[in-house]
Amino acid sequence: MSHPITKFHGRRIVIGLAAFLAIASLGGTGFAGPKPLKAVCGNGVAQASEACDGGDLRGQTCQSIGFDGGSLACAANCTWNTGGCLSLLRFINNGDGTLTDLDTGLQWELKDHEDGAPDYWNPHDADNTYSWGNLPGCAFVGCPNGTLFTDFLGRLNHHVSDGTNVIFPAFAGHSDWRLPTIDELATIFDNTSIACKENQACFPDEFGATSKNIFASSSTHDLLPAGTYARAIYFYTGYKPAIPVASTAFSVRAVRTAD
Repeated sequence: MSHPITKFHGRRIVIGLAAFLAIASLGGTGFAGPKPLKAVCGNGVAQASEACDGGDLRGQTCQSIGFDGGSLACAANCTWNTGGCLSLLRFINNGDGTLTDLDTGLQWELKDHEDGAPDYWNPHDADNTYSWGNLPGCAFVGCPNGTLFTDFLGRLNHHVSDGTNVIFPAFAGHSDWRLPTIDELATIFDNTSIACKENQACFPDEFGATSKNIFASSSTHDLLPAGTYARAIYFYTGYKPAIPVASTAFSVRAVRTAD
């Protein structure tokens, strides 16, 4: 016959062992299992809660995290740097006859009344064409004295104030409208637009009414004599010809740097 104390100690040993095994199986402090991996930002390996680390982007791209395109990078604190990504919403219609391009920070004039009949009282008429310069009275060869500047931009930037009240506001409240450079103009040539695929002008669809004509830029070409040729884009094909600045065949779309 076993002694009662021996029985008691035996039960206590069995119970203690069972508890120890149960704790160990749950990963408790009673059993020292492997410690979780600690992320070290800056070691070039994205770990734990790090979105990225150096060149390790975890296989992600601008598109995979919700942007339209561009180049994804990793910031010094191991979070995404989306500064090189393109917004899904590229153009914002400002409701005042202008459109802002979020990719370039440029604000563009919108056109209207594309009906084949020019209306020079309306500088936004899509059928209007203008001359660039080198007209009689030029102070130097190729000077910008064409109707693009004297009429079109003159109307857009016309602003009258009595010093207190605005009597006649400039277009969309701004008087710094200008011709785009050839590089700026090229940013809105879009041969993937619906309009382009339907044999219309290859502007982004958000631009609405426009012509398929040659659009002028402020950039001149190096053909001689210097300053007598302007660079332009034919928005039906994307061709960039050099046009004599005295030509009256230029369509134009004004631009300014958005606030």
